[in-house]
Amino acid sequence: MGQSIVIENKPGAFAMLGGETAARSPPDGCTVWSGDQAALILNLMFYKKVNFRISDFQPVGLMGKFNFVNRTGASSGITSLAGVAAVDGARKGAKHSYGSSGAGTPQHFCHGDAQQVRRH
Repeated sequence: MGQSIVIENKPGAFAMLGGETAARSPPDGCTVWSGDQAALILNLMFYKKVNFRISDFQPVGLMGKFNFVNRTGASSGITSLAGVAAVDGARKGAKHSYGSSGAGTPQHFCHGDAQQVRRH
């Protein structure tokens, strides 16, 4: 490329800070935003104030694909989501905890869907 590249990490608010910065940058091709489609779509669905639109961006390349993976502690003995549901079902009223990459992220919503399935 023959020039320096500056990487400015703008974490927070499920990519809304970085997305807004990129959307407001001059349209000169010098700013590239690396974010997933969920950052565009879910933010617009679940937050009242998002300072960018999908039309502010033009896809230029796919960086990769990934799967969601659920994990438990190695010593738990649980080897499937059915096992998680069985443990939760046996502990009526007990709290279930989990970790995700943040509220409103696809990982958060996937776990929420799993909780709904366990309730029915």
